Parts: sequence; structure tokens; C-alpha cells
Amino acid sequence: MLGSFADAEDALQDTLLTAWQGPAGFEGRASIRTWLYRIATNHCLNARRSASRRQAKEWDVPNVEPPEPTRLGEVVWLEHLGAPTGIRHGTGLFVLTVTDDRLCAMTRFEASVLPWFGLPRSLPSR
Repeated sequence: MLGSFADAEDALQDTLLTAWQGPAGFEGRASIRTWLYRIATNHCLNARRSASRRQAKEWDVPNVEPPEPTRLGEVVWLEHLGAPTGIRHGTGLFVLTVTDDRLCAMTRFEASVLPWFGLPRSLPSR
């Protein structure tokens, strides 16, 4: 939706933070998954709107050339690996613990647990 893995990662963090800080917004009329999806969609749409309103900044530091971008150190959760096979690989799982009307814990598991939850380790691209 955002066209950038880094922007999507920021939107995910904003979504989880919003859910963590605002469990009162969950009214129980739908599933928690639907509620989180709505929060994530709103964060993505807001990010797209704000990006279209502000102009990109130019590099304007005299006598300094910025380095070429790399993906070194980038955290990958679910990303297309390799433009011809179209296969996407899961590299982790978030589990949210809910008590009463509040999120009380978030736990991240490595990809090795995906089969324990009945989830595939990879999916074909759509």
C-alpha cells in the first residue's frame, strides 16, 4: 500500500503503538484482527496523504556526497525475495496477548515456529 518496505515497517510500528495505547477504541463489535487492520489501513492512508503534501528534500550539504543506499542491516519480516519466482517468505510471527479489553503483551517468534501455528513458511505471490 505504501510502496516502500521501510514506510510499511513504520506504519506497522505506528499501528502496534496505537493498539497498545488505545485498547478502549476496541468496542468488540468485530474481531481484534479487523480492528488492527482498520488501524493499519488508516495509518497507511495518512502516510500517503502526508507524503503527497510535502515535497522531497534535496541533499544540500556542501562538499559532502551521500553514500549509496544499501539494504545492510534491514530487518525483513515478509518480503519478496528474488523479481522471477514470486515466492514470499515469512520470517517471524507476532502474538498479541489480550486480557479483558487490553493488550497486555506482544511477543515476536522466529520463523521456525510458523508450522506450529499451522502457517506455511512461504507463500506464492499473488
